This record gives sequence, C-alpha cells and structure tokens, in this order.
Amino acid sequence: MESNDYSYKRDWNQIYTSHFDGLYNLPWLGVNFEKELIEFIDSIPRDARIIDIGCGDGSLCKHLASLGFTDVLGIDVSDLLISRVKESNQSGAVFQVMDAFDLPDDEKYDVVFCRLLLHHMVPIDKLRLLKKLNAILKPDGGLLYLSFLSSYQSKLPFKERLSYFTEEHRVMMYNPQHVKDTLRDLGLSKPEKEEQLEIVKGQYREQYHLLIYKKTANS
Repeated sequence: MESNDYSYKRDWNQIYTSHFDGLYNLPWLGVNFEKELIEFIDSIPRDARIIDIGCGDGSLCKHLASLGFTDVLGIDVSDLLISRVKESNQSGAVFQVMDAFDLPDDEKYDVVFCRLLLHHMVPIDKLRLLKKLNAILKPDGGLLYLSFLSSYQSKLPFKERLSYFTEEHRVMMYNPQHVKDTLRDLGLSKPEKEEQLEIVKGQYREQYHLLIYKKTANS
C-alpha cells in the first residue's frame, strides 16, 4: 500500500465519527497518562517549545498547558476533530489542522510527542515520519517521545493486520528494533529510555513500545 492509496484526512474523519459512539470513545483518548509519561513531563522546562503530532482529542496538550507549559501546539490531520477540540479548548494550548509531513524542517522544537501514530503509517510514510521527527528536533537537547503498537515477537520489520476501525484501514505492527535501527541511521544513536507497555481500557488491551530519545549536537 503506497502513501497515496487513501486519504488520511478522509480516513480519520470517518473513524472519529462513524465507527464509535461519540467522538471521544477511542481507547487512547482522554487523560490516561502512563507513569513513564508523567516522569517525562516532570523533566521538561515549562518554557519548552512542544508539539504533539497526531494530538487526537488534545488531552495531552491541554494537560501540559494546565501544568504551566507556555508553548504547546497540537496538530492532527482530521479537520473535524480539531474543530471539536477548539470548541472546548479553554487552555493555553494551540491546535491546528496539519499533516506532520507539512511541518517545515527549519521549525525546531524542544520536545516532540508522537504517541500511537507510527503504526497507522504504511512503511513508506513511516520512514518519512521518522525523518520529519528527527528534522524538527532541536539539534542540541531536543527530546522525542515516541510510542507505537509493536510486533515485538516478530523478526520481520513489520506485519500488517486489520484495524479495529474500518475495512479499509490497516495497522502496521512495527518491530521496535527496526524502528530503532531507522532512527540510528538518521543520527539518533541510542534511546534514553525504552519500555514495553500496555494500554487497557475496558475490553481493549494492546501491547505497545515506548522510545525516548535526546538529540545531541553530535547526533
């Protein structure tokens, strides 16, 4: 499946409206912060420039703003979702309809969150996304928080499976070592932290992988 086989915008608008009873019933939406995320947030200066790519319902950005972070941007490809988020946004966070691939490389961020997005990218776009994440990190000290569903028991780079959403939508279960090798080739040599975690919400249960990187001047 190539990147132009379907429209991300159309796909996600459909997912957010027709597949679930209400906009905010997706398993990973809402304030459900894993311990590792809380610890990571606690280490970030409050004036850091932060972007959340694929921000969903905006809960992470709103939470960051409530903690006193002053420069928080959330982007998502779904115009429908962002319009809903803006309607209820009373925080200091900013939300925009934007494809991550349209982010200019010369706009640098202290912290980049990319939570549970990578596995919705077909391989060619997975590589493009990892390149983009690396490009927008500040060259000395930029932090990347990356989590994704994984096929950690497989030696293959990825395996494809049907998603919970629509017949057209696919999930790419990426091997964490393959992702780390790709990031290493891009200059991010070794993660500061790596964890295998689990999301549980009702009958929904998924294993996923967490990687935290710090970009240095030598990377």
